[in-house]
Amino acid sequence: MTIRADVLEAASPFLEEVVRRARPARFLGEEVLLASCEDLVLMKLGAGRAIDRADAVELLRANALSLDAAYLKAQSSALGLSAELAACEQEARTP
Repeated sequence: MTIRADVLEAASPFLEEVVRRARPARFLGEEVLLASCEDLVLMKLGAGRAIDRADAVELLRANALSLDAAYLKAQSSALGLSAELAACEQEARTP
């Protein structure tokens, strides 16, 4: 089994918030912190790669009913990602 994971240093106010909002989970017998879906979407959009954008769309689509829309809107604005988020949200609503 191959598992790929991204490990980030909380080197910005946004990433510090990501860590603060992260929730503990058991993974392979170890407790780890997992970023919220909203923060994952924002990090994917911030990466700027096509594969990350596609991932963001799928996360938005799969979690549409449970996302904190106000948090996404506020953070995307603070990060300069409002247009990207809006485009991905539109795409996520398209079957």
